[in-house]
Amino acid sequence: KTDVVGTNENNKIESDTLTYNTETKIATIIGPTTITHSDSTTIYSELGWYNSNTDESELLKNSIITHSEGKTLVGDTIFYDKKAGLGKAFSNVVLTDTTNSIILKGNFGYYQEEGEIGLMTDSAVLIEYSQTDTTYIHADSLYSYALNDYKAIHAWYNARLFQNDYQAICDSVYFFTGDSILHLMQQPVLWSDSQQITGDTITLEPKDS
Repeated sequence: KTDVVGTNENNKIESDTLTYNTETKIATIIGPTTITHSDSTTIYSELGWYNSNTDESELLKNSIITHSEGKTLVGDTIFYDKKAGLGKAFSNVVLTDTTNSIILKGNFGYYQEEGEIGLMTDSAVLIEYSQTDTTYIHADSLYSYALNDYKAIHAWYNARLFQNDYQAICDSVYFFTGDSILHLMQQPVLWSDSQQITGDTITLEPKDS
C-alpha cells in the first residue's frame, strides 16, 4: 500500500494499492494504478488484474489505455493483450485518434495495433473534427484502418450523417482522412436548408479543402 512501485525489463507498475502473486505473476489492481510499457504504452485503472508474464490485463474501473502518437482506448471493461497488440472494450467505449482527428464511440470496441484497425458497434458513432465543422456519422458498425499514413473509415448499414449545414442518410459511407471526402452510397438522401438531393452516390467535399 501507498507509493507501490514494481519494475521489470519491459514495464513499470506504480500503484496506491496492489496485490501481487509471485507464483502466477498476476497483479490484482485494487486502487489507482499506472502500468507503463517500454514502448510508451500506458495503462491506467482502479480495478482489475494484470499478468506481468503474459502482458494480459482485465480493467474494470476508470480505465484508459494510451498509446504513442495520441491514441487512447476507454471503456467500462477492457481486455488488453499487449503482446498480441489487441484490445476489446465493452460499454461506454471511446477510441480516440488525435493524429487523424477522429473519435469512435459505442458499446463494443475492438482495436488491433498492427494496421491500426478499429471496429465499433452497438450505438456506434464517428466524430471527425479536422475541419471547421465537426461531422457526426452513426451506423450499425464503424470500421477504420491505416492507409498511407492516414485513416480509411467504412460505416455500413443505416448510416446517418450530421453537420451544421446538412443531414444525410444512406446505407454505407466511405471516408478517407487524406482528402476528407465523404462518399455516401446506396440510396443516399441529403438535406440542406430547404433542398433535398438524391442519387446513386453522393460525394461531399469539405468547404475548406
